[in-house]
Amino acid sequence: MESSNGDAAGAVQRLSGISELALDGRLLRARVDNGAAAIPSVISALERAGLRVASATIGRPSLDDVYLRHAGRSFQQADTDTKEVAA
Repeated sequence: MESSNGDAAGAVQRLSGISELALDGRLLRARVDNGAAAIPSVISALERAGLRVASATIGRPSLDDVYLRHAGRSFQQADTDTKEVAA
């Protein structure tokens, strides 16, 4: 997403259902419950703010992403911790 003023996060954070915004250069990432339903609102908010959207994609979290979000550590970290305890 190209930004002339760098306020992409500000334009999107006001939308309901948007969380965990991260802006990395021209890439904006956000967590939503339903990506397909959120995309039109996100694009509209960015365009109203004068920002041109080059592309938009929806990514589904992996099982490891979900585990990390709820357990606070990855499967790999959990496996390492288990091996250290068993030793």
